[in-house]
Amino acid sequence: DAIGFICAFYGCLHAGVVPVPIEVPLTRLDTGSQQIGFLLVSHGVQVALTSYIYLKGLPKTTSSGEVIAFKRWTKLHWCVTDNLINPPKDWQPPPKLRTIRRPILR
Repeated sequence: DAIGFICAFYGCLHAGVVPVPIEVPLTRLDTGSQQIGFLLVSHGVQVALTSYIYLKGLPKTTSSGEVIAFKRWTKLHWCVTDNLINPPKDWQPPPKLRTIRRPILR
């Protein structure tokens, strides 16, 4: 869902969170899963935004039904963004981030 991705991406930026868009492997045997695990650990990723359909397709443990832990991955909180409720009435937008001036290399 391209629109959902764009909303989640810019929502992260607005919240002051760095988005790390990746394609999650669907099996433990996927060769890229360890590389993604390194990326998640090195950036301290704790939350994964996803759609209900994609979450449903991820491999689950048989006992609790949670998404399996891929090798070398941190424990992730999987947040389904399809039907998020309205924010609480006392919600306040985060303060504006100051503009960072990037150095110009010549």
